[in-house]
Amino acid sequence: MSLKSTMQCVMTAMVVIGLMAVGASAQVYRGSINGRVTDPAGAVVPGAKITITNTATNAAITVGSSAAGQYSAPNLLPGLYTVSAAATGFKTLVRQNIQIRTGVALGLDLALTVGSQSQEVTVTSAPLLITDSGSQDTVLNLQLSSRLPLSGTNIFLLATTAPGQTNGISGPLSNRPFDNGGEDSFSFNGAPGGGNNNAYLIDGMPDNNNEGMGFVPAPDAVSEVNIMTNQYDAEYGHTAGGTVSVALKTGANQYHGDAYYDYRTNRLNANLFQNNRVGQSTQNTQWHVPGFQIGGPLVIPGVYNGHNKTFFSVSYQHFFDQVATGVNRSYPTVSQMQGNFCSGAPGNQGVGRVIYDPTTTDINPFLSDGVTKNPNYGMRTAFGGCPGGQTGSIIPANRILPQATTLFALLPATNVPGCTNQYASGCSTNYQSGKGQGDHYYSTTVRVDETMSPTESFFASYEVGNRTEFITNPGAGANDAGYFPIYNTWRINHGAGFNLTSILSPTTV
Repeated sequence: MSLKSTMQCVMTAMVVIGLMAVGASAQVYRGSINGRVTDPAGAVVPGAKITITNTATNAAITVGSSAAGQYSAPNLLPGLYTVSAAATGFKTLVRQNIQIRTGVALGLDLALTVGSQSQEVTVTSAPLLITDSGSQDTVLNLQLSSRLPLSGTNIFLLATTAPGQTNGISGPLSNRPFDNGGEDSFSFNGAPGGGNNNAYLIDGMPDNNNEGMGFVPAPDAVSEVNIMTNQYDAEYGHTAGGTVSVALKTGANQYHGDAYYDYRTNRLNANLFQNNRVGQSTQNTQWHVPGFQIGGPLVIPGVYNGHNKTFFSVSYQHFFDQVATGVNRSYPTVSQMQGNFCSGAPGNQGVGRVIYDPTTTDINPFLSDGVTKNPNYGMRTAFGGCPGGQTGSIIPANRILPQATTLFALLPATNVPGCTNQYASGCSTNYQSGKGQGDHYYSTTVRVDETMSPTESFFASYEVGNRTEFITNPGAGANDAGYFPIYNTWRINHGAGFNLTSILSPTTV
């Protein structure tokens, strides 16, 4: 074999292995129907033709029953379906309003009655059993996922509705869609919580990063959420905790969409307790979340008609917030800014501090015997000068730099009562509630579904979330913008996926 041929074989093998690795990391997010086809006597009916039709897109797949009468229709998008079964010598059975859910396998046995195929028996509803999964799931469909309250517009927080779950999220600023590393503190059935102890999926593809939860789609971009607290199915793994699987919305033959604007402001909220305590009014707290979602058939007039074939779903959300943040600090008293650290000086609360003159350092001071020198320590001379035996020191006025005096004028005054010792732990003399922090965040999801034939379909999706956080220093007075400028941090999540499903034979997918 030539070197060129050898390299081609090696490269081909590497590509195949790489594709296998990518495929192995995904889990089944779609649903499935499995069951048996029987006659009135309970005997199996082989060779029956079972057609499963999505009522929203009119896309249909066809499978057949095996010699044992068994059939299986995997990889079905979440939604409502109509299932029909036809066989020679039997009436066509039609089952309507079959709800397919994310990651759930339904057991649907089909009992045929003797007659002509032109005759039809229609069943509009009947109880369905989940027979092919050992997973304990909590599935929230579109009606629930779009209507349950979410304080931070974070769809993954619906995991709090599952039994056996405890949530360690500390507050409202840890459940926004961009709070990676803080919004995923779920513990399922006593397993360790937070980080990568749980698995998060979007359309069956991993949504974990090095911090834990990755991209969070807008609630209106999601059709279903499945919270698996005990997953025993083989396709789920990589974690000892729970799995939260999200299915994005797909388009249908009818155009559907919505637009919204979530608005919160300090003018509508009560003042903070901390602000009331020091007589400060509510600060500029803002929360703006506009967004929209639209989906339907891809139609280009005069060029392409995607009804029953090509569908799209697009969502966009912009998140802007500005949250006032309270900060407790201790600043020098008026006496201290004048150089007076004596215990009896006004504002020093009876506590004196000895200040040493840095220009008087003796690098080899005598020890207490007055004879021996210690080469390992230096000693400076204290300023002193406090009257009446008070502890502390007074710094001469000519030793205070003019620049320091200018900076002192920018510091806020004491406004916290009851602090008797500013040097004590937990005692601060000033509380400020300023601009604090804020965020600009947008998220976009795009998904396209294509039904190429009754035996082949694919979808492709792309998601991006981009957050810019800006933080100021609220405790530096009115001129903080000049001395404590705003600084920004960024957090960006990208994701993309492609899925192709082919039915190779009536019993092989």
